[in-house]
Amino acid sequence: MNKRYSILIIILIWVFIISFMIMYHNYKLETGTKVLLKTQPVDPWDLFRGNYVTLSYDISRLDFSSEIHKYKPGDTVYIILKQDGKYHRFLSVRKTIPDKLFIKGIVQSHYSNNLRVKYGIESYFIEEKTGRYYENNMDRTDIEIVLDDNGFALINKLIVNEQEEIDSIN
Repeated sequence: MNKRYSILIIILIWVFIISFMIMYHNYKLETGTKVLLKTQPVDPWDLFRGNYVTLSYDISRLDFSSEIHKYKPGDTVYIILKQDGKYHRFLSVRKTIPDKLFIKGIVQSHYSNNLRVKYGIESYFIEEKTGRYYENNMDRTDIEIVLDDNGFALINKLIVNEQEEIDSIN
């Protein structure tokens, strides 16, 4: 009888943990700041990972010359965003949390006057057998993300041809 209660308690703990993670993810999507980013085309098919879209953004490769030497791979950076038309674009980069709208990223590399940054929103899993559709339309695909107060980003929607919206299931 003792063994059954132990197993039941373990199952309940896991159900609680998974439920909390789902509720926390949904809470961030509901309460965060919505931002539209322009994507750059990347091949969305991988034989081993299945149907997913690899995403790159205009803000993934930052082109600037001032003080680029102070950013090293692995550094946490805060990219200040400004709205330019319907999109948000790169304004500046800092190593400290700014008081303006920003997204938190990790420096992957720097070379010449370019800084490569990852944000944790570079993959988006899609329905089976839709890879070719996204491959053919990646140059007309935008991403709506949600930013929390710490600059952590979640993908909210994949927008194709300014019409179709696919809500996040990732």
